[in-house]
Amino acid sequence: MGEEKGAEGRGLLLVLLSLSYLLAYFDRTLMIVVGETIKAEFQLSDKQLSLLTGASFVLIYGICGVISGSLLDRWSRKKVLVWALIFWSVATALCGTARNFAQLAIARAGVGIGEAPNMPAGLSMIGDLYPPAKRPMASALFFAGSTLGVLAAFLLGSWMAASWGWRTAFLAAAPPGILLALVIALVTREPERERRLVRGEGADGLFGTLRLIGRNKPMVWLLISSGFAGYANVGLLQWLP
Repeated sequence: MGEEKGAEGRGLLLVLLSLSYLLAYFDRTLMIVVGETIKAEFQLSDKQLSLLTGASFVLIYGICGVISGSLLDRWSRKKVLVWALIFWSVATALCGTARNFAQLAIARAGVGIGEAPNMPAGLSMIGDLYPPAKRPMASALFFAGSTLGVLAAFLLGSWMAASWGWRTAFLAAAPPGILLALVIALVTREPERERRLVRGEGADGLFGTLRLIGRNKPMVWLLISSGFAGYANVGLLQWLP
């Protein structure tokens, strides 16, 4: 009975984590979907539009991702995720209230700050919820949320923007994230952390973790290749509309 309960709890948390990743990609992709409409209303240049859809989010997201990963090693991952969800949902709504390029860029950067802890928190908790043999499938389900989020942004987001305007699309994207944050806060528990890494090696802080990764050559090459793949995917995403 206890094992069944544990399995149900794991499954529920995995679903909620996947939903958080779905919402993250919905919110970040929405700017790309409605970008041309915003460009016309604010009379933006191509460079300004590219900053909104790319740099104002990606640079902040990347920097804060490293910082948040270090913080998640020390703080409650569940609490960080809950507050991150609320933060980026509010920032998404603020995108819909922006009156000029500067306000929109700041709100967009806020989305990047809020979404940065999402993936490291999710993967960290999945690693503690599932044994090594089951982590690939659990991680695949988590990452499937991102693909569904992009699809939803292009289908649902574009429909809302076409029907009621791009501002409504951003404002409507915020409540689901806040609701999900409340559900995670109320019905889930922080998984017990796996105290030691592979082969019993430990990592002390950010630089200790970087040194540990640096000694793992397959991981280094995997990170480099993932960086190039991410660069290509983000670039391609700008042109999908």
